Amino acid sequence: YIRQRDKNICFTCRKYIEGSGYHAGHFITQAVSSLPLRFSELNTHGQCFRCNLHLSGNWPAYYERMVADYGQDVVNDLLSQRHKVVKWTPQDYEVMIEVYKVKLEAL
Repeated sequence: YIRQRDKNICFTCRKYIEGSGYHAGHFITQAVSSLPLRFSELNTHGQCFRCNLHLSGNWPAYYERMVADYGQDVVNDLLSQRHKVVKWTPQDYEVMIEVYKVKLEAL
């Protein structure tokens, strides 16, 4: 859904990317984020392979773009959620799958 939503444009370097070189990158990386942030549409954006993997998310550019697009308050709110512990059930994942199927069809 994220890659379709962002129309093949890297959030951090603004290049047009196609195919397997286009990823869903995270502002707050999955390694340090809470479960809800892994699936947060505000925390996840299309990124090219270079920015996402070679530049470890290209965080300085990601941060600047996040503040420009969403504002410092939203960025601070995301950062405050990094360590929030949440457990999801299999049903939670099933609901999320259905939600994103509908969102994808709406694009």
